[in-house]
Amino acid sequence: MKEAIFDRNGQPQHFLEDIGFYELSGSPVAFLEGENVVRYTGRHLGWFRNGFIIDSTGDAVGFVQNAHDGPGLPAVKIIPEVPQAKAAPVPPIFKIWPKPPAFTLKWSPRTLNQFFRGALL
Repeated sequence: MKEAIFDRNGQPQHFLEDIGFYELSGSPVAFLEGENVVRYTGRHLGWFRNGFIIDSTGDAVGFVQNAHDGPGLPAVKIIPEVPQAKAAPVPPIFKIWPKPPAFTLKWSPRTLNQFFRGALL
């Protein structure tokens, strides 16, 4: 099932299908390993908890429609027709992930696109 991922302004920016995160164009950008959000290069980006995508500082960068127990949610914009997801690379295998920080219940200054590109602030 495809699920839209919204930024802090309620704008759909990406989608989640199975364990993969995709751009709205259908290009794969990251995957879920448990609650860990990881780029296909193997770089750990953050966590997915209670429907929120959380960065390395504990701030939320995005959310799915039924997210709960986090920062206040904006009204969501119209979800565009999502294309077929493109084939994703094989995820790397890791066994040890960083310990998540405390969830701050704030929105990150980092955009969802910056998060998925791995940009640090």
